[in-house]
Amino acid sequence: SGRAAEVGKWSVSERDSRRAARLTPWSAEPWKRLGEAQLAQGELAAARRSFRTAIDRDRQDWSAWLDLAVASDGTEARRALAEALRLNPLSPEIAAFRTGVAGEPLYGGTG
Repeated sequence: SGRAAEVGKWSVSERDSRRAARLTPWSAEPWKRLGEAQLAQGELAAARRSFRTAIDRDRQDWSAWLDLAVASDGTEARRALAEALRLNPLSPEIAAFRTGVAGEPLYGGTG
């Protein structure tokens, strides 16, 4: 899944992630990768479901919370971002997401 994602083969990554999720049902990682593949293909609702499943498997994984924030908007995005920030307050990825590409704060954050 990871190799396929690295070269932008999102449908292959999605297929491999689904297989990994069946083989390791306790693991959050396949669900995160599945969500990333779905997000890259514009399947936002499916990506959110996958990220939520990853979070159910590992509530302490800040990157799954950040992924959910990226795939979401409104209240859900703000809540997911707040949880990612709580879990990893020094993350440059969270800071970049909060600031946004244009340098303007997103979701009322201060950057």
